[in-house]
Amino acid sequence: MKNKSEKLFSGLVLLLLIITSGSPAKGAESSSESLLESNKSVIVEFYKAVQSAELESLGSFFTEVYEIQDVGTMKDIKKSHISETSSNIEERIKYLREALPGFEIEVNELIAEGNKVFANVTMTGAQEGAFLGIEPTGKIITMQSFVIFTLEQGKIKKALELWDELSVMKQMGYIKID
Repeated sequence: MKNKSEKLFSGLVLLLLIITSGSPAKGAESSSESLLESNKSVIVEFYKAVQSAELESLGSFFTEVYEIQDVGTMKDIKKSHISETSSNIEERIKYLREALPGFEIEVNELIAEGNKVFANVTMTGAQEGAFLGIEPTGKIITMQSFVIFTLEQGKIKKALELWDELSVMKQMGYIKID
């Protein structure tokens, strides 16, 4: 009788293990998806703050030490218009607001994986201030950028960005090619 009870108990334990074996993976998957959505939410809120011109709040989106790296092809070796490539986020956005006051941002796409969020963003505004070393043209400028954000504990630690600079220069009339 003891042997039959042991077999029944072993069978129940095995059944319980089989039933619950999927639970931790599902829970971990759910937790991972939640983190990815949370990371994407940080980026959406960051762009909302940029749009609203609340420069004081921008620092709250970044870790104490952060890096902004522009991998674009245009480099200002004379440092004549350093503000748009500054590693200080408040300085960068202040510069953009002076060049393109009232610009609008559209987040076209966000893709999250691990601690990274890829953002495809379009910014549109009238060039009413000097921009990229070009005096105001009054023209409506549309810039597309791709940014890979690295987050750490819900804050931006690094932004690796690529702007469509050629298109911007063409729109401002600085480059005349088709």
